[in-house]
Amino acid sequence: MTWKVPGYAADELLGYGGSGEVWRGHATSTGAPVALKRLPVGDAAQVPAARSEAALLSTLDHPHLIRLHELLPLGDTVVLVLDLAGGGSLADLLSRRGRLTPGEVITALAPIGAALAYAHNEGVVHGDVTPGNVLFTENGLPLLADLGVAHIVGDAAPARSTSAYVDPSVAAGCVPGAPSDVFMLAAVAVHALTGSPLWTGETPADMISRAAAGDVGDLASRLAALPPAMATLLERALSIEPHLRCTASEFALDLRHSGEAAPVELAAGGSGVTGAPAVEGPGEQVAGGDPARPAFTRPGDETPLSNPAQLTHGVRAALHPPVPPRRGLGRRWPIVVIAGVSLIAVAALAGLHSIRHRGSSRAPTPPPVTSTAPASRPSPEDRALAVLRGLDVIRERAFARRQASLLRQVYVPGPLLTQDSALLLRAIPAGCELIGVRTSYAALRVTPAKARLVVAATATLAASTLTCHAVVTGRAAGEPPTRLRIELVPAVDGYRIASQQKI
Repeated sequence: MTWKVPGYAADELLGYGGSGEVWRGHATSTGAPVALKRLPVGDAAQVPAARSEAALLSTLDHPHLIRLHELLPLGDTVVLVLDLAGGGSLADLLSRRGRLTPGEVITALAPIGAALAYAHNEGVVHGDVTPGNVLFTENGLPLLADLGVAHIVGDAAPARSTSAYVDPSVAAGCVPGAPSDVFMLAAVAVHALTGSPLWTGETPADMISRAAAGDVGDLASRLAALPPAMATLLERALSIEPHLRCTASEFALDLRHSGEAAPVELAAGGSGVTGAPAVEGPGEQVAGGDPARPAFTRPGDETPLSNPAQLTHGVRAALHPPVPPRRGLGRRWPIVVIAGVSLIAVAALAGLHSIRHRGSSRAPTPPPVTSTAPASRPSPEDRALAVLRGLDVIRERAFARRQASLLRQVYVPGPLLTQDSALLLRAIPAGCELIGVRTSYAALRVTPAKARLVVAATATLAASTLTCHAVVTGRAAGEPPTRLRIELVPAVDGYRIASQQKI
């Protein structure tokens, strides 16, 4: 039995597990192969939040990361449209071969460490790194799957890390973090190198109990046959105390230099690559399909944007420009004006005129606001201006650091958060920063509305500069004064922007 979702058709069931079903499918407009992951949602009210989370995750792009293209609702489920990997999973490979050589492990897992480092830099934690989530293209390119799926479906339950690889701190009840991903990746490496998981037991509960106690056994003896540099790295990454572990980027680099990399023999030990993945609970993913990452076109992308400067739900950001070489390593790049999606008009209409959190020390100095209230009791306009200044500082920092996760402190979950996060990640290349994204506010008028504040203000965007490795590569002019209507809602630690429109 097959099924359809707008823009796509499911062709063949590839696997299923605790988190849903995975189907081989294709885009009906182009025929491009995709993986369709169907996830149940317990409440229709979760769908808007799931869409927002998926839109944020879809901005992540790394050569060794399964890309999430979009999320589509379908009855009591949501469907994730993903890259289709055709070389099977590491779990498949280990089930056929038992173990890999150290050189193969370097080839398979060093790039996964790099993908995790990229995700961590964007504020995203995987939380369930397993052999089933390490996939291969048919020519052996390793890809990390299932990044952020638990967040997409609004999983508020305790973390579900696969018991054979779980971080001891997570087994003891802590929330997964970047060190948890490093521990699990090292545990996957131990399984691939020795033929058995790090944690063993009669039941998953036994494994969790052993992990929570930090009982790794005689790890040094278990790793004694490995190259010394590799054994030392794994012992560090498997430290029971999270603060003693290396980072994902350090793991990737040190693993790569711990021995000589070797091609992964995907078809060894069996009849070749199979179409269905090994199912191991929430970490399962797809196998089978196209040998390379397809050039993907979302349905409707062929329709030109009537106003490329306007940030709407249909906006398509420009491709990342190439990152220039570091100083002294090549020719200097000319200074150019940033083109494509105009950062200037985007700022005025929905993104760069955003509101920030209070409490920061780098707020720009806007034009003075005249208040008739006594100095000891600021007017509503003065208080609203202080909130806007503080939130603007956080947004400025997000663009200067290329850190979209900071924007969660600026907006409530929804279209504005999605749009501004996508703009930030797509307009600023990796390794670059946009400096000077500041908005000043004047002529404020506040209308109380129950717990919310509705602020009419004149916003002015300053000019900003794109720099890559300390080299100026682009500039965006400022935006003249624009009248905005901004709705603020209270949060535990201040205010967030709920809506914003030009008036």
